[in-house]
Amino acid sequence: MSNEIFPMIRGLSVEERRRSKWSSTRVRSASGRSYGMGHYSYPIRIFTLKFNYLGLEINDDDMVRLSSFFDRHHGGEDTFLFEDPHTTNQVDTSCGSAVAGQTDFPFLMNYLGFLQPASFIVNEPGLLIKKNGVVINPTTGIFNDRWMRITSQVNAGDVITWTGKHLFRCFFEADDMDFDQFLWGMFS
Repeated sequence: MSNEIFPMIRGLSVEERRRSKWSSTRVRSASGRSYGMGHYSYPIRIFTLKFNYLGLEINDDDMVRLSSFFDRHHGGEDTFLFEDPHTTNQVDTSCGSAVAGQTDFPFLMNYLGFLQPASFIVNEPGLLIKKNGVVINPTTGIFNDRWMRITSQVNAGDVITWTGKHLFRCFFEADDMDFDQFLWGMFS
């Protein structure tokens, strides 16, 4: 499991696609009534990225960076971190209301209106943790990449929120990668 971040290079097109994948089973009884059962608590997020270049703007270094990143992770064998430019930043996202004696809170992310656990928190100066809307002392610890421990006094009913950045833990779905050179050299 690698903590290397997917390189954001020039040419990332607007054709970036996100997909949510759930696993569920639906069974219909003899009476016609149907029952559903979900197997995942949260969906798997699938990102499809395309890199497009026109004319002479292609830089061989970009292709080398992307190809070597893929090779270092042996295709789909190893995981890596991905920063989605559209959903990575969280602002005042709720981590829940405290109950008596609670000191550990999960980092949650708001993904297009759906709250779910954040996968990897970036511990940088922009990370803010608030209790009832007030920034608390940074004696807060982050552990297991997705939980915070608050060492200051937390009372029942206190609302904990956070502002910062998280990354998605990802892997390549396939063990091969294609580079298509459409109209290569036509504009030279």
